[in-house]
Amino acid sequence: SARVREVINELEKSLSHLKVPPPRLRTLIERLNAQDNLERRIAIREVELAAHNIHSNIVIERLADMLRQDEDLGVRNCAISSLNAVCSSRETISIFLDQIPREKEAELKVKMIEIVEKCTDVADSFAVVIMMDALREDHDEMVRKSAMCAIASIYKKFNPPPVEGLEDLLKERANDLNETVSTRKTAQELWK
Repeated sequence: SARVREVINELEKSLSHLKVPPPRLRTLIERLNAQDNLERRIAIREVELAAHNIHSNIVIERLADMLRQDEDLGVRNCAISSLNAVCSSRETISIFLDQIPREKEAELKVKMIEIVEKCTDVADSFAVVIMMDALREDHDEMVRKSAMCAIASIYKKFNPPPVEGLEDLLKERANDLNETVSTRKTAQELWK
């Protein structure tokens, strides 16, 4: 396809700094664009396993595109793991914070929230805002619980200044009898 050819041409321009041999990387990128779901999953796993040798923005962009657009849930799940392995924590957080509000699958959203929680190494108010939106708007109990835990973790690690609306949201969740006990308890602890 034209997109595969374009990616290969871009790749060939930047091969000098890559540790993975150019023909192997070219083949890997072609496989990431395969029509077959299983072939794409295997290629993604190869990227994850060779993460320390792959320093290619093209591969990272392709994995991010797969996370955003692939119809196969398994491919998207593998893309999350590979992005986490290949990217720096800053890149990972940026990609996931962009995707969390758009993600429809609760399982994938929870996985991204948990990775963001672990990777956040500075007081990132944008991460807190994204987690607040998930806590406020998501209908899935596990997503809300993960978002609450991420907010708690960020505040315990860094004690950043409160984000506007956070206190009201915490009060609301702490008193919401439809919320799980653990989510209400975490909200109460943060609120006080």
